Amino acid sequence: MKWVCLHGLGGTKHYFKELQQLLPNEDIEAYDLPGHGEEEALADFTMEELVAWLHHKVTEPVMLVGHSLGAIICLAYAQRFPKNVAHLVLLDGGYLQSADFGVSLEQEIEGARQFIAQMQFPTFEAAVEAEKEEALRWNDVLEEAVFQRFHHTDGHVQLKVSEKTAVAYTKISYQFKLPALMQPITLFIATQPIEAEQVRQKAMQRFMTTLLQTNCIRVDTGHDVLTENPFDIANQLGEYK
Repeated sequence: MKWVCLHGLGGTKHYFKELQQLLPNEDIEAYDLPGHGEEEALADFTMEELVAWLHHKVTEPVMLVGHSLGAIICLAYAQRFPKNVAHLVLLDGGYLQSADFGVSLEQEIEGARQFIAQMQFPTFEAAVEAEKEEALRWNDVLEEAVFQRFHHTDGHVQLKVSEKTAVAYTKISYQFKLPALMQPITLFIATQPIEAEQVRQKAMQRFMTTLLQTNCIRVDTGHDVLTENPFDIANQLGEYK
């Protein structure tokens, strides 16, 4: 069965490259979200338009895999086109919302703007060094990902995703309501930072109460589960082939 993978805000399809390498016998296809990587932004950013965009990519029943923002889009797609989703895999996404931390939409939008503003560097080399300092592990694949996420513009290097696009996705994510679904779901949940564990547990229970068919798996990573520990994720997902 084909796997269709969606990354999170600010990422690209390159986020899944190590997973593709670790599971070479699987048919794993990853896509840049609109406004990211090589994919043009949508004229109208709504969840309905994102679902329609994804429907052009999915033409048969697939295992739909989403990280963070991508997980939310996967859930919305599974509700609209249930026959095209045989299994949902959510990588630390879809269950935890900003409101769980008492963050308002306005605060979340300001955070998105600051995130884009902070992701500007004089050169690609500076961007690589900044990413490397934040990373728990590093290799050529992760370094290549920097060149996929960033581009030269106006004399500096910055994320390809624009502030306007980031704000649009932030609004969509904040307003997302968990749908009722029938498909089997595997939810990978990060354990770090430990300070968020109480909120994380409450959100996880809410999710599993709504979607009883969920298999919840804890992974000893932060939010970027595939860049921090792709090996455990690949071992778990290999069971679904």
